[in-house]
Amino acid sequence: MHDPVFVVLIGLIIVILIVRNVRPQKMNVTRLWLAPLVFVVITANVIFGSLEARVSAPLVVGATLLGAALGTPLGLLRGRSTNVRKTKDPKVLIVEPSVVTLLIWVGALGLRFGLRHLFGGAGATALAAGDGLLVFAVASVVASRYVVYTKFKALHAA
Repeated sequence: MHDPVFVVLIGLIIVILIVRNVRPQKMNVTRLWLAPLVFVVITANVIFGSLEARVSAPLVVGATLLGAALGTPLGLLRGRSTNVRKTKDPKVLIVEPSVVTLLIWVGALGLRFGLRHLFGGAGATALAAGDGLLVFAVASVVASRYVVYTKFKALHAA
């Protein structure tokens, strides 16, 4: 179980990410990868919490691999549907809102915590399933940003 300060901090980060992703954004390559990095760090922390809760490592690894395998294709499709425009500055692009990808991750995080609190005594399977759900969402976000990055490079190469 995480302490209340950690939960509030995570909640604050999620609110900031939601607010920032509801309108078109000018971003450079570094900023393009900032949100996925935050998602990866939060998700890794949550998964390590499962391991501290004595969830079987092979079960967690299997769930995370399955989540990554299923989330990546969704992210690739989402990235293809994201509109990217170039600016006069070759290091900056405009990315249209991608609220769906963000909501997938927030929903997965919420479901994961809901599973943990609702079925906390039900065992390791519920916790591992929650971890897999989170990795599904993170893989989707990372794959989507990868496609946006390749669009960015192609726009400025032309």
